[in-house]
Amino acid sequence: MIAYTAMGGLWAVMVTDILQFVILTAAVFILLPLSLAKVGGFEKFTQSGSSSHLVKVRVWVVILKNGLSLPFAFQARLRTT
Repeated sequence: MIAYTAMGGLWAVMVTDILQFVILTAAVFILLPLSLAKVGGFEKFTQSGSSSHLVKVRVWVVILKNGLSLPFAFQARLRTT
């Protein structure tokens, strides 16, 4: 009985995760082109930002024996003026 309940719970979590993935992926594919069109295209978007608003991100990657890579450490700095 406990295994049956656990499997039902895992199934429910899996279904809701897949549903959220589909909804969020669709939202990205719909909103990204609309947003870029609103600001005048990708080139205008990249040129309009100033360097003082950049976020520097450094990610260390560990490459495992089987070829998979995993992020090892994360360091982010926000420039403030």
